[in-house]
Amino acid sequence: MMKQVIILVILLVISFSAY
Repeated sequence: MMKQVIILVILLVISFSAY
């Protein structure tokens, strides 16, 4: 479960950075 949460956070950070 933790890994999934970390992946989601990373994706959000990448998305925010790309924006």
